[in-house]
Amino acid sequence: MTLFPHSKNTRTHLYFLLFLAVFGLSFYIQFAFLSPQSMWPDEALYGWYAKRIFADCSLIFSKEIVEFHPPLFACLLAAGHFFFPHELVYHLVPLAINMAGTYLIYLLGIKIRDQFTGLCASIILAFNFLYLNNSTRILIDNTLIVFIMLFVNVLLSAYDNSKGISLKQQIMIGITGSLVILLKWSGVLIIPFFILCTISCRYKPSLKDRVKEACIPLSILLITVTLLLFNNYFRLGHLLPDTSALAGKFRIQPVWYYFSKLTTILTPPFLPFLFVFGSFMIVKQKKQSISYWLFGF
Repeated sequence: MTLFPHSKNTRTHLYFLLFLAVFGLSFYIQFAFLSPQSMWPDEALYGWYAKRIFADCSLIFSKEIVEFHPPLFACLLAAGHFFFPHELVYHLVPLAINMAGTYLIYLLGIKIRDQFTGLCASIILAFNFLYLNNSTRILIDNTLIVFIMLFVNVLLSAYDNSKGISLKQQIMIGITGSLVILLKWSGVLIIPFFILCTISCRYKPSLKDRVKEACIPLSILLITVTLLLFNNYFRLGHLLPDTSALAGKFRIQPVWYYFSKLTTILTPPFLPFLFVFGSFMIVKQKKQSISYWLFGF
């Protein structure tokens, strides 16, 4: 009789224990960044937003709060005042969200393939330098990543059911997608992604049935975008937010800017290899569901 029999339950527990070790070590490392020595201008701006909202909740959709981005990130920071000390709240909230992201990508890996994939994904994310460096900074970027993972997890759970998507799941897809949009305007990219998933996935043979089940989530997403645009119009005098701060008022970058900087963005040399290997594994697996579009996303 062996001490660790090769059973499915034993492997499941072992992988989860390894994940807990990764989670704990990641938290220990990120905790060291809890008191940064400097603050970027946009961090100060988000902190000011949160302080204003905490003092007066009626300012959530005011002109000064929604000038650049939707208000959800500032609301999350403001809500942190109820749980954390005031001097640390703006760094503890991003830390808590980052740790949630480590768990969500673990679940996402399990849904896509298995626990080994989930463990590898959690390790790569938890110890990624950029993710660690921004872990306690008052920035939207990491929070946006975490909420996108939440949205994709809900989407995969819904599409994993061969009987179709329940009403509760349809509403949850719409709500989690709306949360992504409420964080940052670039979150609207999940709408075409969701449409492509609906068209391409094969959880139901009839395209008509798939489109019918997508109506409620899509309606929630479009209503969210419409309300934000109308709020911009009445508060700012125009539909779209002010994007001049992103590239400078007199230095607008061309649409191919990020393609020209691709070598700089892919600074870790192992990223292209992982990208190709992950693409091969997704295409190879039999249970494809929405994996092609997930890969593209």
